Parts: sequence; structure tokens; C-alpha cells
Amino acid sequence: MKSIKYAAVLVAATAMMSVTGVPSALAAEAPNFKLKAGETFPVNFTSTSGATTLITTKGREVHCETDTNEGEITATTSIKKLVVKFHKCTAKGPFGTLTCTTASESGTIVTDDLNGLPVYTSAAEAATAVGVSLTPESGAVFASFTCTGTLVSETLTVGVSSEPTNGKDSLVCGITPINTFSTKSTLACKQKGGVQEPSEYWLGGTAHIDYLETKGEGSEPFPFEQSGQETSGGDEITTAKEVELKAA
Repeated sequence: MKSIKYAAVLVAATAMMSVTGVPSALAAEAPNFKLKAGETFPVNFTSTSGATTLITTKGREVHCETDTNEGEITATTSIKKLVVKFHKCTAKGPFGTLTCTTASESGTIVTDDLNGLPVYTSAAEAATAVGVSLTPESGAVFASFTCTGTLVSETLTVGVSSEPTNGKDSLVCGITPINTFSTKSTLACKQKGGVQEPSEYWLGGTAHIDYLETKGEGSEPFPFEQSGQETSGGDEITTAKEVELKAA
């Protein structure tokens, strides 16, 4: 058995970004977090989910059965210190099925600290299409983890592309509810065939195109491939105080 070092994302990823200007005098105010009178930031939160899967357009796959998260809403448009723990994780591809591990917890992948930005997920910039753009707090890697297989050594990197046209890393997932105070919300990451849905977001009339990429080095090397992440049932979030995500 050999150890396999992975540098990867599941959250959950990194993006090839291009920014396309869409000038609009009617650009909506950016989505933002509101607290009730007398309340102040930060607001701590936790969340749990069912199965999460990262799939490339070539069919390579990392699958985790559950995840648990914690972080802080630190300001009206800012999430900080988000850490995701994925449990019972395996990787599948030409190299077979491997158990993936961070630190001493077998089958558990732990991300680095992540940031979050509330965004619109359609050009209409309406309250019916609001999400969160997740990025690494520093660098371009969401998580690094080690997997074990027989006579195999493979390093995966998700979202760190050498292409000069690529920009800041991001994973965009929808969020509900909007325009109501609650301690409960759901973050829904979706993909189809390795393509994130949505794979872009809008702020101030400008479209930002973001999608995950995964690269392999080792026994079965492969160049960067577009990748998408999906969480079954979404991440169920609980905040320490009632929060409203306000949108147009």
C-alpha cells in the first residue's frame, strides 16, 4: 500500500475566472446579511449535509458520505473562517478506489479556512437566484488530503491552474431562504457531468465566470479538467442568531 497525497477541493474548489462587463443602470444592490436591531456581527454558524461528490468532465470522482462545517458571518457581505470536514471519503478513477484522509482521521478530509461572498446567480440579479461564492482565505487550494491504494501514487490538485487567463478560485452554490429572518438556511451545490450549476455569478451588473478544475500527477497523470461539486440535499446551516439574507 502506498500513500497518495492529494491537494484538492470539495466544498466545499477553485475556479478559472474571467470577468465580463455587463453595464446596467439598473444593477441591483448586492445581496447582504442583516441582523435584528441591537444585534452585532460576527454570527457563528454550523452546518451538516449528506453525500458530497466532486466529478471531473472526464469522470474522475471524489465522494464523501457526509460533512460538518463551522464558520462566521463577520459582516454584511462577508463569511470567514469556514472550515468543512468531509467524512468517509474515497476517490475513484483510472487508479481505482482509494480511501482519502487528512491528518489522523481515516476517511476524513478537512479544508483550509474559506471565505464566502453573497452573490446573484442570474443576470436578472433577483431574489429568486441568490448564492454564495466560496474562496480559499489564502492561496488557491481548498484542501489537501492523503489517500491510500495498492501500488498507486497520485496527487490531485483542484483549482490551481497554470493558465495565465485563470483568476481567483471560487465555488458558487445557491442559498435559501432570502428576505426573511431565520436561524436555518440551506446551501445547495449542484453540478452536471462535471460542470458546476451555476458556473457564474453576477454583482453590480457584471458577470463573473467560475468553475472548478482538477489536475492529477503520479501513476495516472492528467491535465486540468473542469470539475463540479454536488451535495445531496444541500448543507443545512444553523446560525447562532436570526439572520436575513437581503436581496433585490
